[in-house]
Amino acid sequence: TGKAWTKADSAAFAEVANPVVDGYKVISNDAPASDLAKVANQTVNSTSKDLAYTVVYAPAYTQASKTVNETIKYVDQAGKEVATSYTATPITFVTITNPVDGSQTV
Repeated sequence: TGKAWTKADSAAFAEVANPVVDGYKVISNDAPASDLAKVANQTVNSTSKDLAYTVVYAPAYTQASKTVNETIKYVDQAGKEVATSYTATPITFVTITNPVDGSQTV
């Protein structure tokens, strides 16, 4: 049964892609040489300790905006402009939606 193993000074755990979770996105990964898409391969040897990493997800909030304008026209009874129109500074509302529970903040 000695044929099932290979002599080596070290070995590596394979790279692991972070799973896609609906409504969430990865915001941090504490594994060395890794990024938000994956945990990179990790090399160990006979003196290595167990490896434990954390990949943190947060809700993938969506953002929508709506701008409201105000214009006032000053006219006489026949509809003829009698004074210069007034245009206010537009107001923009931004709505943030949490995809996990559907809650919104404006």
